Amino acid sequence: MKHFHLLLPIALALVISSCKTTDSVSQHQDAQVDLVQPVLPSEQKLPKKAKVRFTNVKNGQTIKPNFKLKFESIGMTVNPAGLLVSGTGHHHLIINGSFVERGVIVPADEQHIHFGKGQTEYVLNNLKPGKYTLTLQFADGAHASYGEQLSTTVNVTVR
Repeated sequence: MKHFHLLLPIALALVISSCKTTDSVSQHQDAQVDLVQPVLPSEQKLPKKAKVRFTNVKNGQTIKPNFKLKFESIGMTVNPAGLLVSGTGHHHLIINGSFVERGVIVPADEQHIHFGKGQTEYVLNNLKPGKYTLTLQFADGAHASYGEQLSTTVNVTVR
């Protein structure tokens, strides 16, 4: 798994949350221990106006090979992958595919391009002339998708 190291903070939080301290229970037999279940940013409530968009391409537009796509997030902060901070994440470009369901890890392959360094631009240099669907998907620091609300899709023709 290419991004296994990004799952370490999540795994650690889950292990910690599942541990119960017997010392405090034995000292206070009547005390109850309430463990807080960690919540991934991708599972938290999103601002109503949060969205992502392409800033320089419209649906139905014809573009040239080596076109530089530009994208932005509104209501969310762009951070590099690996940081699990509420209200933040990074972009992914999905070529000829739809949005990724909320909480599902965005795959890393030729169809799903990750911008884990927080990039907001990308040159489409590998598309041959033809029709394409481009989906911009925002995901948290562990690549877990924020779902349909933080995605947008345009159809383009490369000439």
